[in-house]
Amino acid sequence: MEVVDNAPPPKRIKQEAEGDIIAGEALRAKYKNSDLPPGCLDQNLWRGVFIPTVAHAAGGKNVHPWLIEDDVLIQILTKVWNIVYADNPSLMKYQIIPGGAVYNVVKERLSEWRGGFGSAAVMIIMSLMASDITYKTDQDHTKFAKFWLEDNCFLFSDVSSDDLEAWSGMWQSTFMLQTFAAHLNYTQGQMDIPALNSKDEIMWASLALSAGAVKHALYLLSVGSMSFTVTAATGKGKKKAANTTHKGKASASNGDIWEAVIGENESFSEPLWGYDMCMFMQVIKNVPSTAMESIIQQAQQYMKATPHGGRSKGADKPVEEEIDEEYVNLLAFH
Repeated sequence: MEVVDNAPPPKRIKQEAEGDIIAGEALRAKYKNSDLPPGCLDQNLWRGVFIPTVAHAAGGKNVHPWLIEDDVLIQILTKVWNIVYADNPSLMKYQIIPGGAVYNVVKERLSEWRGGFGSAAVMIIMSLMASDITYKTDQDHTKFAKFWLEDNCFLFSDVSSDDLEAWSGMWQSTFMLQTFAAHLNYTQGQMDIPALNSKDEIMWASLALSAGAVKHALYLLSVGSMSFTVTAATGKGKKKAANTTHKGKASASNGDIWEAVIGENESFSEPLWGYDMCMFMQVIKNVPSTAMESIIQQAQQYMKATPHGGRSKGADKPVEEEIDEEYVNLLAFH
């Protein structure tokens, strides 16, 4: 019987079907790893290979990472599934459908992947604030953020010239490379999927997400929507504000612990930052493959060893948008 990616059947149906999942049953609103088809978690293939490979595809060339249509996502999932689980005959019979267990758990992991860009950017900026005594006050933080936001100079590794056209190293600032490294960390273990051209290191979407995440973090800092609580080495810290989100911790040179505090409804999300990311995507299309390879190589130095490293086994095109005036000057840089 062909197995369909559907909701786990009620107990009475499970008993009748001897554990097989039956097509046509009601889908569930929430799924967990335990709802996934038997065997797909074995040998760490799900978290160590399947999920990194899907995230790699979602961060690629012609995918909108926040608005992946169902037909595009199902196509990606099916092609990856057929390679990752090629050695498991029962899993090869499994049909992935929208709303099913595999589909929904993957959507949750992709949300986690996208959120990782925002968290990484916040951590990078907070660590800098905590480690540099130059930035002592909220006013210092605001001044710092506004400087790097002007003309999107946070994208460049060298902005020493007063002439914008003389700036160099676009997409290669420390902000960008460290944030982009979060994507490389998450996708460690990903496999080559010929049907998805996954050998091509053209990570337009993931680089655009990195740029959007850094801009998001700097913007929050510039308008006071991101602040920091500091717990002194003695253990006494500032009171945390209500209706806020706390993002990670960083250690200062004096032993104090910093924690970023972000205002409510200020997350790195498509409704708030999708437009900026799309603008960055338009500019990133000008990046030649050799430059992309250099960016990846530079970002790799910031990668961390991750515990989910996979076991080694041997799209729809976005709508073209008119480039916003704020971003048009970036088209001159490659």
